[in-house]
Amino acid sequence: MNSWKLYQKVLVSDLPPHVNINPTESELKFLMNSYKPYFIRWTNDFDSTRNYPFWYVIKDEKEDTTLKSYPTKIRSEIRRGLRNNKVYKIDSEYEAMEILPDLYDVYIKAFDRYKNIYITPCSLNNFRNLLKQSFQSGNELWIVKNKEDNKICAYCISNVQAYEGSVVVNYNTIKLHPSYLKYYPAYALVFEMNRYYLNERNVLYLHDGSRSLGHETNIHEWLVKKFKFRKARCKLNIFYRKDIKLLVNKIYPLKKVIYYLESRSIFTKKLAILLKHEEIRRKCEEIHIKNHQI
Repeated sequence: MNSWKLYQKVLVSDLPPHVNINPTESELKFLMNSYKPYFIRWTNDFDSTRNYPFWYVIKDEKEDTTLKSYPTKIRSEIRRGLRNNKVYKIDSEYEAMEILPDLYDVYIKAFDRYKNIYITPCSLNNFRNLLKQSFQSGNELWIVKNKEDNKICAYCISNVQAYEGSVVVNYNTIKLHPSYLKYYPAYALVFEMNRYYLNERNVLYLHDGSRSLGHETNIHEWLVKKFKFRKARCKLNIFYRKDIKLLVNKIYPLKKVIYYLESRSIFTKKLAILLKHEEIRRKCEEIHIKNHQI
C-alpha cells in the first residue's frame, strides 16, 4: 500500500512525484473507506514527453554558482539578493522556537500580497505547532536576514524525502515579507538552497509542487524564468467518492458558468476547483489513450 496524506479533504500521495503509482480499485476503495476524502488524487508517467496539462515544477541540474549561464539581468538580481541578505539553515527545533515571533511576523505580512480572499492565516499557537510538527517530520527550515537591520525577511520550509536511495526536496512553503522585496531576499534564498541541495547534497531533483488549481500563484513561473526550473509533465488521476462523482458528472457541462462565478463565494470557488480537476483529468486521459492507440 502506498503512503498517503489527507489535505483539505483530498487524499494525495505522500511519495516523491517521480514514484510511479498505480493503485488497484480495491486499494482505492480501502483508502476511501479509511480516510473518507472527497476524492483521491495521484499522478504517474512523471516527466513525460506527452503534453499533459498537469505538471510539477522541478530543477534537476546543478546550480551554476558562477552565475555565468544566467542572463545579465538575473545575475544582477541574484547578486543584489546575496549582497543585501544572509541566508541561514536552522538545524534544530529549539533554534526555530527562539525566532518564532519573527517567523510569524513574516508569515502574517506575506498575506498582504495574496489575491485569494479565501486564504486566511492561522494563529500564533497553531503556527508554533505546525513548525514543531514540521521539524518532527524531518523538514528543514531556511531563513533570510536582511543585512541592514538584521531582521528576518523571508523563510522556506523544505520537505526532504528519501526514497530507494534517492533524495527529493520540495520547497514546500516560501514566505516573503513585502517590505523587504526591494532587497531581493527570494533570489538569495532560492540560490543558496539550490546550491546546497543540488551541488552539496546531490539530491535527485528539487520541486515546488504541482500545478496549482486552488489559488493564484506566480512562484512557479518565477522559478522557471529566474532559476531554470522546468515543467515535468505527468498524468493526473482521480478516484471520486460516489456522491462527488455524481455531482461532477451533473455539473461538468456547466463548468464555464461556474468558472465565471468562481469569485462570488466560497461555494462557487470550491465547485470551480473541483471542475478544474475533472477537466484536467479528462484531458490527461484523452492524451494517454491517444498515445496508446498510435
